[in-house]
Amino acid sequence: MNREKVFLFKPDARFFNFDESSFIIDISDHTLYSLGKSSALMAASLDGKTHMNGIIDIIRGYYRVSAEDGAGAVEKFISMMLQKHLIKEV
Repeated sequence: MNREKVFLFKPDARFFNFDESSFIIDISDHTLYSLGKSSALMAASLDGKTHMNGIIDIIRGYYRVSAEDGAGAVEKFISMMLQKHLIKEV
């Protein structure tokens, strides 16, 4: 996957990030996706400005993981969001 790509939530996807709980709601089919802390951190970076390498750097700084593990986590998250049609490339 090209790590220079930038993503943004689609209009039907709403991301909510609270202190104790984070989730995405797909209003097109009323589906709720609960997020863990690392997924919420990645989702918060889907702002249409931050490329995948930037998200990897954020994950690596927060969790102190290897470049390979950080990239794998971000790529898996992005792939899942694309598969569920919650984000789009900008």
